[in-house]
Amino acid sequence: MNRQLTTSILIATTILLITVAAVGLSTVRVGAQAQSGGNLTAADVARIANETVTNVLAKQLAFPIEAEVEPRRGCPACHTLVNTTSGQFTLAYEAHVATAARNRTHPAFQPTDNPNVTECFSCHAPGNGTRAGKGTVAPLALRDIVHPAHLGSQIFKYELGGSCFSCHNVDGEGNWLILSQAVDTNDKGVPNPDNLPIPGAIPAP
Repeated sequence: MNRQLTTSILIATTILLITVAAVGLSTVRVGAQAQSGGNLTAADVARIANETVTNVLAKQLAFPIEAEVEPRRGCPACHTLVNTTSGQFTLAYEAHVATAARNRTHPAFQPTDNPNVTECFSCHAPGNGTRAGKGTVAPLALRDIVHPAHLGSQIFKYELGGSCFSCHNVDGEGNWLILSQAVDTNDKGVPNPDNLPIPGAIPAP
């Protein structure tokens, strides 16, 4: 089974499970309303079920954006030096903030350095053997840092309208690529057809 088909199956399964859970919640709502003495019609039951499914799916799958935002694709589209004193918002700055939260220091770069993500893989590529589940040198592989950090970030999702395609592209075989350079796109995030293949789109290590 190829990776693209597997991904599609996983997405479909996730939506199905969320829908089942939402239907279960709507059943609880219907039961609670009935116990409170309310008279429920078939239309009431259908409305409650529809509202619950919609609300649960929206919370789990959608990244609502309050206003139009300019699409940004590629690590340097967001992670670039904007403050020469603090280093915001380079990858090195983000690394120092994260390690400081654990009372540690990041040894490779200063916060004001502006490394490309490819340099991060010198230590944070996925390890093998005794390093399995870790980075080749670092305690964590980069994928175990950036995915939860981005998907758990309200700024990334809501203010910047971020998604998987902010950092990735998919090749013709369904493999995820990392966008190591800022991508020239239109207002929908579609890459410039006059500049293909996308510069800096590299296989994930």
